[in-house]
Amino acid sequence: MEKVIGSTGRMDSLRRRATAPRLTVVLAVEGASEYALRAIESVQAQDIHDLQFVIVKGDATPGVAHELKTVADRDIHVDVVESPDAGLSACFERGFAESRGRYVAFMRDFDWFAPKALDRCLKLALDREADIVFPSVSFDRYDIHHERHSRMVGEGSFIHSGRDELRDGLCDLIASGRIAQSMGAMFKRSTLDVLGASSTAPSQLSLVARAYSISQTVCADDKAIFHTSAAAIAESFDPAMFNRACADANALRDLLDAFALDVSSDAGRACETAFFGALVACIENLCLSPHSISSIERNARLKDMLDASRTREMVEALKSHRRDLGLMFQPIASAKPLSCIIRSHVADFLNLSMNKTA
Repeated sequence: MEKVIGSTGRMDSLRRRATAPRLTVVLAVEGASEYALRAIESVQAQDIHDLQFVIVKGDATPGVAHELKTVADRDIHVDVVESPDAGLSACFERGFAESRGRYVAFMRDFDWFAPKALDRCLKLALDREADIVFPSVSFDRYDIHHERHSRMVGEGSFIHSGRDELRDGLCDLIASGRIAQSMGAMFKRSTLDVLGASSTAPSQLSLVARAYSISQTVCADDKAIFHTSAAAIAESFDPAMFNRACADANALRDLLDAFALDVSSDAGRACETAFFGALVACIENLCLSPHSISSIERNARLKDMLDASRTREMVEALKSHRRDLGLMFQPIASAKPLSCIIRSHVADFLNLSMNKTA
């Protein structure tokens, strides 16, 4: 029998497993997490009484594991389970296997829900029989004075019901960045079951795109806020970053196909613009993050990215909109690695200068 840590006794455990709560929240905790308790408290503070809270302990340190056990001992709604394998996908797969809720939401140990966020999303999900409900996502970063700065993604509420409305709303979903945010979103369990997997999709974007492609009703509540950490340039070069960007671009292409849309549509342009942004991030990671690869390898990798068929397709699709795409489009379009390197540093300098004077 699989071990459940912090159970309040066999009878309580069996009673909980016999119930079907409206919502399961799956939290993955890895390493020496300093924010896990904040994430846990943000879920426990919601006003949902029939909530199942599954905390999956990955490679958490002994101190964090002890804190999780204490939480489970004090709250009958909490199950702490172990993941047999390290890594976020394995943790979410393990948590989804334990889930019993009609709806399921995923989060990481550095994420947290604002007050009433889950309550609002669940009410909307139940009222509309929604397949997906999106919160607004706040990307938070902390400066040297420990002050939080936030950038909101996905502001604006909506209810898209029926395939025609879903197709019409697809462009805004992609352009707003909501399509790339599965953390904090609420998924109908039956929708995930149809997909055959939960969060084990290659990326957040892939999971949302696959779920959206088979959905009938998708909603968003801009008053429900989900907080996560803002992405930063990696401390070292990530050789798999470009492949992930291409996989995400292919997932968006598949989503267009599900709604009989092509790259010439507004949604198609939004897909190509999203890939352009991901490509720029790949170039910045290669050119700006401190790492030990040689200039020869850097130039070769840049050349491979610029010459890739997916990149050339994007350039062709967006060439008539180049004026809207900033400094990096021209060197990417002309496939000149040196120009990409120079403009990456220029853009980084301008961003730093604006931050200093803001």
